[in-house]
Amino acid sequence: MLRVSLILLGLLVMVGAWTVDDTALIAGSIAQQLVTDAAAGTVKGKTLVVARFANRSENEGVKPLVLQEKLITALVKARWCKVVERERLDRALAQLKLDAAGLTDPATRKQLGKLLSADYLLLGSVSGQVGGLTADAHLLAIESGEIPPKEKRPGAVTGERVVPPPPTLTDEEDAVVRLQAWNSAEVAVTSTAWERGAAKRGAVRWLIEHEILTEAKDVLEAWMPEITARIYDKADSFVLEIIPREEAYYLRLNLTQVVRELVSITFGKITPRVAVLTTEKILTRPAPDPAVQTAIHAALLQYGFQVVDVEQAKAVKLRESVLQAETGDARAINLVRQAAGELDADLFALGESFAQQRERRDGFDARVEYRLVEGATARLLASVAQDISLTRAEEPKLDPASLVLAKRSLQRAAERTAPRMAAEMLKSFGKPVYRLRVWKIGSYDNREKIIDGLRDALGGATVTATTFDLRGTNSAVFVISTKRDVDSIARALRAIPGLKVKVTEISCRALVADME
Repeated sequence: MLRVSLILLGLLVMVGAWTVDDTALIAGSIAQQLVTDAAAGTVKGKTLVVARFANRSENEGVKPLVLQEKLITALVKARWCKVVERERLDRALAQLKLDAAGLTDPATRKQLGKLLSADYLLLGSVSGQVGGLTADAHLLAIESGEIPPKEKRPGAVTGERVVPPPPTLTDEEDAVVRLQAWNSAEVAVTSTAWERGAAKRGAVRWLIEHEILTEAKDVLEAWMPEITARIYDKADSFVLEIIPREEAYYLRLNLTQVVRELVSITFGKITPRVAVLTTEKILTRPAPDPAVQTAIHAALLQYGFQVVDVEQAKAVKLRESVLQAETGDARAINLVRQAAGELDADLFALGESFAQQRERRDGFDARVEYRLVEGATARLLASVAQDISLTRAEEPKLDPASLVLAKRSLQRAAERTAPRMAAEMLKSFGKPVYRLRVWKIGSYDNREKIIDGLRDALGGATVTATTFDLRGTNSAVFVISTKRDVDSIARALRAIPGLKVKVTEISCRALVADME
């Protein structure tokens, strides 16, 4: 049970052990008292240094560093004054060869104030015994060392709450997340969430729902329980770094790990096999070696996809077949299907890329374009394009006219393309729907046995027959909606009573079988 007794910039905590939640409450309370107290009115809009609180208590669980950071965060969220980041303060103290205890000296405070361009200093301590801890804070003007005089504020309301209470600010859904930078491995964002935990969870949720699976509501809805349990509830493991800034948290997210987990959730052990075919040019010359394809291969493998090794020479012929297939040319569709069979690929990523020297000859402009095509149907799933400019300012060690910088620009463009390509694959293939073709179906009774047998074995699955042909192909095609993996479907098919079924082919979202 937590009981708070408000005193000037301090509070009493009646707890048996100091916890992170207690620390957040204490920091929020001190910040609220600070911004509403008339004595601190002149601090508004100025720059404040929050020192690490001294631990004078008998409780070893007290973490002054945590309290310092929570208090900095609370004041930043209040947008009442400018707060010096803890990392900057630590570097300044190291430069002056001091610790927080040395800030009681007026000369030292002035040195620190000049170094950090700060006006005020907040010092504090935690004292007492287990069961009754007191956190006290003291606000000082750096130049004079005095408590700021009271400011007359006409019309001020006694007890005015400038800082909203923490419970209304801990929901990550209320935070604003903004993209700062990204590549195939990481994403950098800022979040206005109140606490670190909310910032981490909200940033990861934003990455999945507004970047990776945007416009894929059916996929998101189908897998939300698994995404919540394996990603949202473990957001800490997907955050590489979190730093408090003036008005927001800065976070670096592990994009590779997030996408890999999504691929694992939606596909299980058998992930889509992707054939990547790319032509690359630097001006009018072929690239010395495939920088784009290499970068795309590396990213997709890290994400958990299977990548088919394809010779570059096959790219042009297949690209022409895909273009013809889009016009409805049956022969071209068959060529694409044949290529998919030969390469054992579920998806084709057919790409073109080029790098061209900039007019000022200070670097290269690069463009990468990809078309994602389903191997079984020759259906165009998505088009992805990425432009990037790379100058000597960004790569100062490289000659701006060299092929090395040109290749680097292609590689950068490819690294930006890979996450979008993975997102499109998840959108297209992420819904848990499988296609089963059974040859030599034999009779209508066999069709019904397959439907009933799969429904019973897969528990909750939806099984429907979309085609049934006894005279021509002697086959049937079934659509199965289930969160079970493709291996489970194969086992269930083989175990149907009264039938002998041999599974001849398994891919991430399809099975082929023969009746024996």
